[in-house]
Amino acid sequence: MLVSGEKLHVEDNRIKDEDGRERIFHGTNVVNKLEPFVPTNLETFDAMYSFNEEDIDFLASLGYNTLRLGLMWQGAEPIEGQFNQTYIDQIKKIVDMSAAKGITPLLNMHQDVYSRKFCGEGFPDWAMESNFNQTKHVAFPWPLADPFEVDENLYPSRELCKSIDWPDFHFTQALSSAVGNLYDNKNGLRDKFARFWGYVAEQFKDSEDIIGYELINEPWAGNIY
Repeated sequence: MLVSGEKLHVEDNRIKDEDGRERIFHGTNVVNKLEPFVPTNLETFDAMYSFNEEDIDFLASLGYNTLRLGLMWQGAEPIEGQFNQTYIDQIKKIVDMSAAKGITPLLNMHQDVYSRKFCGEGFPDWAMESNFNQTKHVAFPWPLADPFEVDENLYPSRELCKSIDWPDFHFTQALSSAVGNLYDNKNGLRDKFARFWGYVAEQFKDSEDIIGYELINEPWAGNIY
């Protein structure tokens, strides 16, 4: 078990402690994919939605020493250029609570099929505007199915989303084009993604209670078309 504040470093592609010992980490995901993008109850136990002292004690009793803690871009920067400090502070609270029991989180920018507009989550709506301006001629989820009806936010209904296995949405031209735009830095989107991670790193620069940063969960290949 790690001690809060214990310094780790990377050497020979291995995570080592101050005594040069390789440390092995095992744990579980703590990811809320829906707004507010953090566990909704940090005080009292709930079998589905809480993450509090009781949850942490249980994980520690299993010998877990890490968490893959979801930190969503759409939670951290819901409006372009305006970071949600309340959200970041909630992430910090989870980090501190976990570290006190020897559990060192990995901060994970979680996403599944990129955006709610593609029946997933992860990227804020404002980051999708340039993508939709460039891909509006491609109606999601073509070529898997006829275009889904969408609401005023361009969100398909949950019922429509469930009509196709979600991993298959990666093969839609709209999603592939949007991910390609990120990699190609269209309208500075990759720079804005880097700015988000820079903000997060600044917030946690003095913390010795995180194991590292996972820049993006399950990144898609890009514009396969």
